[in-house]
This record gives sequence, C-alpha cells and structure tokens, in this order.
Amino acid sequence: MTILHILHGLGLSIDFIKCALAHFTRKHNINFPNITLPGPDGDVIVTHSSTVKWLGITFNSKLLFNEHVKTATNKAENIAKGLSMLGNTVQGLHQHLLRTVYSACVWSVMTYASPVWWDSKKKHAGKLTRVQNACLRHICAAFRTTPIHALEIDSATPPIPLVLDRLSSNAASRFHKLACTNPIHLRLPQEWQGHDLVYPTPALPPDKFRPRSRKPPKVTCLMRLALRSSLHLQLPPRGQWPDRAIQPDT
Repeated sequence: MTILHILHGLGLSIDFIKCALAHFTRKHNINFPNITLPGPDGDVIVTHSSTVKWLGITFNSKLLFNEHVKTATNKAENIAKGLSMLGNTVQGLHQHLLRTVYSACVWSVMTYASPVWWDSKKKHAGKLTRVQNACLRHICAAFRTTPIHALEIDSATPPIPLVLDRLSSNAASRFHKLACTNPIHLRLPQEWQGHDLVYPTPALPPDKFRPRSRKPPKVTCLMRLALRSSLHLQLPPRGQWPDRAIQPDT
C-alpha cells in the first residue's frame, strides 16, 4: 500500500507543486537523500530543502529558527520604514497613534508564533530589539543618543525579551485548557496528562553502594514551554469562561 492509497482512503490528495522535504538532525556533513513519490503521470522526485516554511514558520534541519527570525526581522524593518511616512517631528500622526500602529503592524510580525521558536537566545532578541529601538526613536521623536530605557518608559513599550516571555507563559497556561487526549498532552510528562499532580518521592537513606543513576530525559522545546506554567493551575475546558481561574483546595 503506497502513500497515495492511504491518502485516497482518507479523502486526501498530494499537491506535488507544494511538496517539500526536510531532514531534522543535529549531525553535520550528511548527504540528505531525496524521496520518490508515485504521481498520476509517473514518479515525482522531491528534493531536500535546507528550510521549510509551514504555517508561517520557517524550519531548518537543526530547528534553530535563525532563518525565521531573520525573515521576521526583514519584514518588520520594511514595515517600520513605512512609519516615517505617517508622521514626523513637524506634522503627521500623534505619538499615541504611532505607537498603536507599531504594536498592531510591527510588533505582531516580530512576535508571530513566538512560543514555538523563542528560547531566550540573545542572538534572536538582539535582531528584534534593533528594529524596536528604531521605531521607538521615531515614535518619541528622539535623538539617536537618547537612552533606550527612557524611550521604553515614555512610550509604555516593554523590551522584546519580556514580551516574548509573556507570550510563552500565556501559551503554557493555555495547555491547561486542552483536553486530556490532545496530542500536545501526549508529548508532555505524565503529570500533565489528566492534570494529575505527581508529588516527589522522599529521598532514600544514604547508601555506600548506590547504583548508578540514569540520566534524566532530555527536555524538549514543548516541555520547556510547558514548564512556564504551574501544574497547580486548573482551568476549565475551552468554551467556558469563568470570572477567574480555579485554585485547588489546600
């Protein structure tokens, strides 16, 4: 049974024009092979690509997201240059309106899907911060030598790392609203499945001949994102909107 037969049974088909192939690995100097798919007019060879764009996010073979941040930075810079056409120090939009345009157009581009790729890298934060600093100087009509901290306070704009951390924490809190059978919960540790809290076991007495302990499991990007939320927080399923979050009885 080929892939086409499986997809045909599910009522799906392959669009060979949009097909892309990427191998995810941390190894270097590897010849990534191509794959051959049976098409309606013969076999179609899908070649390996260094980057793949899916749902607006650019993935590379090492999942470093450097290309995605670079692309988002270039888009934000082009949009930020358009802000100079809306106002200057003499005429144009008010400072408050320029800040609103920045948060709606530039900010949203830089932080798109940030819970997926943000892992507190200074390299990524530095590129996005450079774009925000240029926008803050234009919004506040300040000189280039003006301290950035003063511009952030004047325009009520937090630094980029704090914004990305807040978005990641909000995404981690939304994990509590997912159903227990959601694929995201199945990839999280056991204590996340069913919201059953697992308390740590008491320490063992000291022993001279203690067996070698195994290495802890590797923390994935999804687990690192989930750790931003507390397991003691209980939220109702999606669709119910209470006045406040439900705290467990102590």
